[in-house]
Amino acid sequence: MKTGFNDLDKVVELARGELIIIGARPAMGKSTFVQNILRNIVMQEKKPVAYFNLESSKESIVEKLMINNSKFEIDKINIEDTPNITIDEICKKARELKKDKNIELLVIDYLQLVGFDKSKLFSRDREVEEISKSLKMLAKELELPIIVTSQLSREPEKRFSKGKDPRPVLQDLRESEGLIKEAEVIMFLYRDDYYFEDTKRKNITEVIVAKNKYSSVGIVELKSLLQYAKSEDIEERIKDNKGLERVELHIHTKMSEMDGINSCKEYIEKAKGLGMKALAITEANNHNLITEGMIKDEEELKDINRKIVELGIKLNKTVIATGDVHFINQQDGIYRSIIKEAQGNKYAEEQTALYFRTTEEMLKEFEYLGQDKAYEVVVTNTNKIVDICEKIRPISDEKCYPHIANIEVEIKELAYDGAYSIYGNPLPTEVKERLDKELNSIIENEDFATLYMIAQKLVKKSNEDGYIVGSRGGIASSLVAYCIGITEVEPVFSPVAPL
Repeated sequence: MKTGFNDLDKVVELARGELIIIGARPAMGKSTFVQNILRNIVMQEKKPVAYFNLESSKESIVEKLMINNSKFEIDKINIEDTPNITIDEICKKARELKKDKNIELLVIDYLQLVGFDKSKLFSRDREVEEISKSLKMLAKELELPIIVTSQLSREPEKRFSKGKDPRPVLQDLRESEGLIKEAEVIMFLYRDDYYFEDTKRKNITEVIVAKNKYSSVGIVELKSLLQYAKSEDIEERIKDNKGLERVELHIHTKMSEMDGINSCKEYIEKAKGLGMKALAITEANNHNLITEGMIKDEEELKDINRKIVELGIKLNKTVIATGDVHFINQQDGIYRSIIKEAQGNKYAEEQTALYFRTTEEMLKEFEYLGQDKAYEVVVTNTNKIVDICEKIRPISDEKCYPHIANIEVEIKELAYDGAYSIYGNPLPTEVKERLDKELNSIIENEDFATLYMIAQKLVKKSNEDGYIVGSRGGIASSLVAYCIGITEVEPVFSPVAPL
């Protein structure tokens, strides 16, 4: 099941039997966000859903859901607005809705308002842990995803007051231990304009995927239209309109000294979306010349780059401009800062913008070289490097079984020797006919013969080393496999018994 937000759906799936937590500080738009997910699922997937809102009235919820869409099928959303409802009552009602309406998604808004049996003298932390367990078990029982919104502690505000990044982290979840343990996916909502009045990122909600059991973490941006109770996808950054895209020849992946954020697959998908025809995974970063005090400032770094360009012209060498990419989205730099801080890097908070730039953004970065020279080093020359590289496939499209010399003779000798030791020499007619039939089929297909011989050598070596090897599946019906020692299961094919 999808959220209906294209960029978020590339990262997160609303899978059956899973618990998804969405946390945020007040006024970040938690209710608006989950109501949009509900609306998207009803409109796009035509599935019935249930919404337990423990704070607002049913009438106000319906009004928000119907904004800008008078034809919305509100009857597909089963709204429950009972205040002080307990976790046991929620589970009972959800089971009834699953039975009567076949709901495909359950949303609870929000966790801290869910009641608990007061006869059990638990701390609030323990109560939240028990509620989380109950919801996780309910998700598996009803075979549907359950989304739960949650308030965060005041830690983001405390960090902000100290001049630090107020974006939420896992430990900001109230009574967090049980939630973090039980949930497959944890997301946070963050808006820059909540903290910074003069930000250029107004009306943008960051969906921070902080835990994702089956995929990657990261940040997805949505357009916030809280006055219309709405969230929307932000369009992809505009591609360069010159017709030819640059090639990024300098990318750090997760394997890069533990400070790259994204995987090769994610970079490839991004490059493909931007129209690039290749990527290169490399190392090096010349911006640390500034942070480590080796040069004064950005202008001196530009002078060095200008000299490199001049030397390229003088020596007839190709000069290229690359991005030193460590993460895809600009806002993901916070994750690299956290990693570098954990590594003891004293420059962890002095982040440069090492995100995956479009051609247009790279041309702007190097405009100090002049329009023509910037285009040459950013676009023309990076494509030239790709074009002169030999095209190779690290993994062939063809099957690549290893070749074993004289395999036909070896497998036949092994099979007959094994058969003689089991059934005697000469072989009973039924055994010989079955053995020859199988051997002919195996030997005609050299790849299949290779698999048999590899299996025989592995099992033989394991047995010699004192390890018992069991077998299962179709191999247990093969007389050749039995005779050469791959399987201990004798195929039942005739009344002939071993001697």
